[in-house]
Amino acid sequence: MSCSEDEGTKPVELEISKGNMVLICNEGNFRWGNASVGLLNLKSNVWVENAFQSINKRALGDVLQSASFWNNAWYLVVNNSSKIEAVSSEDFVVQKTITGLLSPRFLLPINNNKAYVSDIYARKIWILNQTSTSAVGSISFPGSSEEMVLYQNEAWISCRNKAKVFVVNTATDQLTDSISIPGNCTSIASSGNGKIWLGFEANGDKKAGILSINPISKLVEKVYYSNESNFYPSRFQMSATGDSLFFMHNGVFMIQAGDSDFPTKNLAEGYAGNWYGMGFDPKRSEIYLSDAKDFMQKSRILIINLKSGLKTERTAGIISSRFYFW
Repeated sequence: MSCSEDEGTKPVELEISKGNMVLICNEGNFRWGNASVGLLNLKSNVWVENAFQSINKRALGDVLQSASFWNNAWYLVVNNSSKIEAVSSEDFVVQKTITGLLSPRFLLPINNNKAYVSDIYARKIWILNQTSTSAVGSISFPGSSEEMVLYQNEAWISCRNKAKVFVVNTATDQLTDSISIPGNCTSIASSGNGKIWLGFEANGDKKAGILSINPISKLVEKVYYSNESNFYPSRFQMSATGDSLFFMHNGVFMIQAGDSDFPTKNLAEGYAGNWYGMGFDPKRSEIYLSDAKDFMQKSRILIINLKSGLKTERTAGIISSRFYFW
């Protein structure tokens, strides 16, 4: 992966090929204001290392936490800058900047005119509409909200400091339920076959692990406990068919529907790194795993093709954390 010379002094021409694009969130260093977005065209192999700044001629901000695709735009959630930048998916030009948030983490589209934004300090879920540049409402939340998934008319919201997952009715914007889990939630994903997957930390004498919940009955159906100390499953990603869950913990592992035992095979086996971020490309069955190195250098990206077994490497920005494919 290479970047063009003098990228900041000459016009940048993006090559957007839908179905072949990768958006890479580079957090940057906390309080350094050097967050960035990388765009990779897999068809042409054209790489723009700092797409937001190159196109919009200003810095993105401090700590890019996540991105979400909503109404043909990418919403870039810049955590420590307390804002969200909405950019066109056609040319990456800023459409609007959403401000007035405290410490936003993730944006969950509910429908074409409504989205939720989680926040680790506000003790609320922010409500946005398609045209607003600030929150148009909020939902009281009993802790630090993090990752969210949508199932039918309910938003499932993880909480980093409670051993529960919370459910919001998206028609009424009311918190309606909470389900106890063995420890504080570390990640969440919704499968195509009607399951909610959650990772959880160790809690007293209870080990850390992963579980699945039936979103209709709200009952825990399967729990996988890890025997590994300091187990912390994160960056949940579902396969295209929804029957396999990929997660990170000192590498990348996979649980398939029906598995009775906890997975032990590291798909990045033989590769050492300070593994920090992960994404799954369902179209190509490829895992993107980022090595943040010393958190000061550019990240190294390991790409694992699950069909061929081929492993390739690229270079991205500082502290690459999340990957999105469109």
